[in-house]
Amino acid sequence: IFEYFSKTKLFDLESVRYYFSPRAPEELYKLDGSLQNLRFVGNWDNLNVFENPDALERVYVSHEVRAPGKAAGMFQKLLSDPSIPNKYVLMERDVLDRFQKINQLAVPTSADSDVVSNVDVQPNIVRFQVDMSAGGLVVLSDVWWPGWGASIDGQRTEIWPVNGGLHRGVYCPAGTHRIELFYMPAKLLLGIQVSLATLITIVAYATLVPLLRKVLVEGR
Repeated sequence: IFEYFSKTKLFDLESVRYYFSPRAPEELYKLDGSLQNLRFVGNWDNLNVFENPDALERVYVSHEVRAPGKAAGMFQKLLSDPSIPNKYVLMERDVLDRFQKINQLAVPTSADSDVVSNVDVQPNIVRFQVDMSAGGLVVLSDVWWPGWGASIDGQRTEIWPVNGGLHRGVYCPAGTHRIELFYMPAKLLLGIQVSLATLITIVAYATLVPLLRKVLVEGR
């Protein structure tokens, strides 16, 4: 919700689809030229609602990854180059070198050959299906963060920080695949492991102690 704001590419990259403002459309459009393409769609709780047609899709596919000249120039390049992410995405040089050793991007047969469908977004898990004509990077326009994991068709795979960590990507081969990204922080995983170990110890104790007592009694 903004009293006043300038629309920037950062909002588009983060898939900000709707803006809320107490200002009338005519008043808002006069404030800043960047707001001219926002479309007024209605009112909600005494606020005017505007749709951003430039908002990036929640999930998209890229077949080209580049590294900026230097890490410090990542966000400058990201915000100034109109080809990102429509033609290519960015990774830091060391990340890109490791990515290219493991994965092989391929050129699709046409611009519309990759299809993302059945997107289901929940607080701690995102599921969707992709139909890839060639191997590529499937990107979710959410911030990369430790603790998130991913799987393709049930098999664990690595999540890559894309566009300076503003997005997270998963390499996906050609074909139709089901992708899941889920939040499983290390502390939670450790807690589950400790709980399972404790449960196993309790079950073993409850099972073995009576047997041991029986053997000792019968052996007298």
